[in-house]
Amino acid sequence: MSSESNAAGGVQGHLLKLHEYLADEDTRSAALKCHDIIGVLGQECMLTPTDNELETSVFQFRDTRVEILGFLEKFLDRVSPSIKGWEKTYATDIRDTCMVVYTKEKAAKCRSPVLDLLIKVLQTTKASSVVAELRVCDIFNRYYGELCQRSKLPDSVLGKIYELLGVLAEVHPSEMDKNSDKLYKAYLAELKEQMTSSTKEPKLFVVAGCLRGITALMVNFPKTMEEDPVTSKDIFQYALKAVSPQMSMTRHAVTLAGLRLLAKHASQFSSCLMDHSRALFEVMSKLCGHVNAEMKKTSYYALEAFLKQVALLVADDIEEHKSKLKFFMQKFCSIIRTMDSTHKELSIAIRGYGFFATPCKKVCPQDVDLMYTELIQRCKQMYLTESDGEDDSFYQLPSFLDSIASVLIHLDKIPEVYTPLLERLLVVQIDSFPQYGERMQVVCCRSILKVLVAMASKGPVLWGFISSVGRSPMCTMHLKATVIF
Repeated sequence: MSSESNAAGGVQGHLLKLHEYLADEDTRSAALKCHDIIGVLGQECMLTPTDNELETSVFQFRDTRVEILGFLEKFLDRVSPSIKGWEKTYATDIRDTCMVVYTKEKAAKCRSPVLDLLIKVLQTTKASSVVAELRVCDIFNRYYGELCQRSKLPDSVLGKIYELLGVLAEVHPSEMDKNSDKLYKAYLAELKEQMTSSTKEPKLFVVAGCLRGITALMVNFPKTMEEDPVTSKDIFQYALKAVSPQMSMTRHAVTLAGLRLLAKHASQFSSCLMDHSRALFEVMSKLCGHVNAEMKKTSYYALEAFLKQVALLVADDIEEHKSKLKFFMQKFCSIIRTMDSTHKELSIAIRGYGFFATPCKKVCPQDVDLMYTELIQRCKQMYLTESDGEDDSFYQLPSFLDSIASVLIHLDKIPEVYTPLLERLLVVQIDSFPQYGERMQVVCCRSILKVLVAMASKGPVLWGFISSVGRSPMCTMHLKATVIF
């Protein structure tokens, strides 16, 4: 067997061991073992005797490079949340490695993970003191220059470059202040070419990369309808095309990128949302029932951001948008009153009631009383009977309580007949608390507090309400273990 093959085999074996130690629970022992392996790995890499042999082994080592990049990405995931100051030791070296490998490797198989790793380094060093050492302007110039020869780049690599440039503007805005306009022009030109051509199919990797890049760019360099209506409208149109494509797509990257853009920046599109409110509602509602879990979750976030923004705009000018208010309230009311509505539909309608409570109060105060009654009765059916056993429903309960609180705060008087039901819903929520993950527990606490704040606005009923909830056998133990009140 040749020396190159032996070296490659050794490197491969040591990399596999490094991957195994990432999952070791004894981190101190794993760190010592990894240190030894890396030393041996360095010696293995020096076994190739000549530069000529190194050149001929480029292709043999390509898979190894990809594995190393994957290892470094997992390494960042592991150390960045738990080891303070990690970036001072590793960030610059990883950044330099990425730049070198991208330059030397022309294959998309290596270049795409290089760009993924570089994006992760930038995101995890956002508030770090090593920003100057990362030389952000050099990174921008290097990869923005690649756009001059974008026709020669593989689609996946070009898409990652567009995403990387946007991330630079998101995490290091002070370094990118002079480049934001150039980026907008590049993104919009590419999206126009890809999404409006009648003669060729769009390059989906490129479209998704552009949309992700614009989403990142708009964080610190917004393009609102008030400040730049032309650019904002163009961006919105491309996002709309992404979430409602006219062609069938086996991959979801483009649709996900469009949904995330709308979810994160709905407030920047104002009148565009109103002009396309019905179409967007139908499209997003349909996507909320998608079989792909990530698509479903992202669709809910996007729909929630959309409904929240539309409700704010309707509340600002009731007379102008009265027809929009009527459309949405009829939709929500129909879903809630239909007994065989799915959990997906009910989730949308109940959240919608919460968002539109403010404009409804201005137009027809008695409708708010009816909304509260319908919400409580529907939640009673979903959570206080034994007929429904879907576990997913308990993950929707915090948002339902949030909506109830949004309606509750607009009531002139709380119907006493439904107060015991609200108490029981709160007890169910507290009892479900241990089932949630850490992030969901924060949402749970927030929804409970929002209900209590709404009750507090109604006078002395709050203390009796808290007393009734606290005395419940179902939640007494949880109240002692987790001080919520």
